[in-house]
Amino acid sequence: MRQNSVFSAMHEEPAPASVPIYWVVNRIVNATERALLVSQLRTAGVKRILYVSPPLSAMHCLSSEQARVLFAQAQNSVRNAMLAGAYTRSR
Repeated sequence: MRQNSVFSAMHEEPAPASVPIYWVVNRIVNATERALLVSQLRTAGVKRILYVSPPLSAMHCLSSEQARVLFAQAQNSVRNAMLAGAYTRSR
């Protein structure tokens, strides 16, 4: 996942100057991997990183209804954090 993310960051088309791009670091519970990802994203030129920490305690797989609900909540957490960040920065 880390290699794919860094590759994407290095090869994506640049956005117009008026469009801020944010990378979301989400659901990476291994602190070493999270630090490596952030470091490599920054080396690849990523300037804005948003960290989101959704509830992960019961998230082992998506086979149960509770796991699917937690997964959906986590996606909403990321979306809400991005919207709040964009709103704050636009003021």
